Amino acid sequence: MAFETSNKSGLNNGRTSRLDISNINQSNLKGERASTDEQLLQLIIDNLAGIKVPASTTDVNKDGKVDVNDLIFNVSEAFKKYANTQSDKITLPNLIESLTNGVTVLHSDLAVQKKISSGLQKKLDQANRKEQGEKNPLIYSSGTVEQNKLHPIETIVRATEKELVTTNRLIGTTSQIGKSISAQIGDLHKPLTEYKAPLEHNTQTLSDTVKNMWAVIGDLRDTVRILLDEGSDKIVVSRMGGIYAFFLHGNKCETLLQNAKMTDGAQHGARDLWNENGVIFDPNIPTFTSAVPSVQSECLNGTWYSQAGTKGGNTIAMYSKTPPFWSNVSSACPAPKKEYTNPTKLEI
Repeated sequence: MAFETSNKSGLNNGRTSRLDISNINQSNLKGERASTDEQLLQLIIDNLAGIKVPASTTDVNKDGKVDVNDLIFNVSEAFKKYANTQSDKITLPNLIESLTNGVTVLHSDLAVQKKISSGLQKKLDQANRKEQGEKNPLIYSSGTVEQNKLHPIETIVRATEKELVTTNRLIGTTSQIGKSISAQIGDLHKPLTEYKAPLEHNTQTLSDTVKNMWAVIGDLRDTVRILLDEGSDKIVVSRMGGIYAFFLHGNKCETLLQNAKMTDGAQHGARDLWNENGVIFDPNIPTFTSAVPSVQSECLNGTWYSQAGTKGGNTIAMYSKTPPFWSNVSSACPAPKKEYTNPTKLEI
């Protein structure tokens, strides 16, 4: 026999289901097997009413019957920490009491935390609304106003802006300065006499231009000095090979000749050489590195000199401060001399 639960009773969440007691295990129930719903319910009640208190359970009501309050539950380690107990077992009343106390404490803690959170939020809102830092901080000036003293940043900014405007009026704008830097004469690489320092051929900054200007001024001064000296009784010299001939010098013939073949004009330290008649490597007269002959300006003794030029025709020679002044004049380096280490095996 079976019955259907009511949709209006609230059983089974309002769902309709069919109960068949033949599927219920009645082997552990004492009494005759039930064949109807009513018999099954009565059999369950009779079994519950006749349960005796187990030996391990305290009979609180002293009636020999099992009471729900007498039941003992195994608790987890988490609950033992929560209830601050070392016991692994606890009765239902103690379990409910511990949980109730915990809820009460939690509620109290939450109320306190809520007050603290509310207070912190108010302080945070006040801090966010408050203006941060000084309205006009003080800093040190590097020179636009009085040094070694704190000044409002507004004062320093105004003084700096004033200096910038004044500077622009004196030296021009960046565009005007750029045009002045690029307005460099085309043949600047050709000195009248010689440059004492290398030029900046690709000028990009005002400092590059000033450096070149001083080099040109030095060359002009040397040239004027030469012209003045030519009117005196001093030796008159000319550029050896003309104004387009430049020379490199070094101690190794092969290296010097190779560098000379890759050099044009006054590149890589190439310079003018001077003698009385302008003839290249004339062995009968001394040669100088300046248009003003002196002991200090004479070419280096025992040093190779080579005419520079990438178009070929490089001539090389070694200088001596005693006649003949030039030797080994050639377009190629002389063959190395053989060295004999064993005097008993001389080659003829």
